[in-house]
Amino acid sequence: MAITVKHTKVSTIPDTDDTSLVRPSDWNADHTLTGLGTMAEQNANAVAITGGTITGVTGLVTSVTGTSPVVSSGGTTPAISMPAATGSVNGYLTSADWTTFNGKGSGTVTSIIAGTGLSGGTITTTGTIAIDSTVATLSGTQTLTNKRINPRVSSTTSTSTLTVNSDSFDQAVLTAQAVALSVAAPTGTPVNGQKLTLRFKDNATAQTISWTITSGGFRVIGCTLPTTTVISKVVYIGCIYNSDETFWDVVSVGQQI
Repeated sequence: MAITVKHTKVSTIPDTDDTSLVRPSDWNADHTLTGLGTMAEQNANAVAITGGTITGVTGLVTSVTGTSPVVSSGGTTPAISMPAATGSVNGYLTSADWTTFNGKGSGTVTSIIAGTGLSGGTITTTGTIAIDSTVATLSGTQTLTNKRINPRVSSTTSTSTLTVNSDSFDQAVLTAQAVALSVAAPTGTPVNGQKLTLRFKDNATAQTISWTITSGGFRVIGCTLPTTTVISKVVYIGCIYNSDETFWDVVSVGQQI
């Protein structure tokens, strides 16, 4: 909207011919103020002009705030600032930090050194880093000296059916067998010559033992499979997998006396 303002004092001096000057008629003419909102808004705010001061005008800036990292002191004439950035405060990058940042380099690798277990020397242009021959690999043919291989043992107190996963265990143990036991053919994908040991002991009551003796199961070689436990005595059964005939050949049975 626009507001028309007229001076209360009117000049009676006639205008001169020089239009480049402010003439009395310019003073006497109406003056227009724009950008003061709608008439309804100005009526509600009681816009007034007194002694050259306009009051009651809406839409003026009354307070300025800042969103981090920008900080404002507030009010109509705020001081706007920003802190220097730290490890916990967002802000601007100082000249000292810029120098540090800019001095980090391009990140280009200039040399690679072969560490323990690797061969290939120090590479400065091109080359190959390889596993040293002294390191055991998954598919390499090597001799292990002074190394212990810990057996993978499955231990259970008692079960009615024992099914050993030959991919996960080298030995199965029953510590206090309390029911009749059925020994099923081991599962998994055993390899020729793989060994499996079984160790049974009852709960001071003799328990019957039955065996799977079909393909994939157990076949005795020069010994006899136990068909019952001996009260409170340990029995060992040693087996070797025969992939040519798909049997776990039982080659030893040892009963505690």
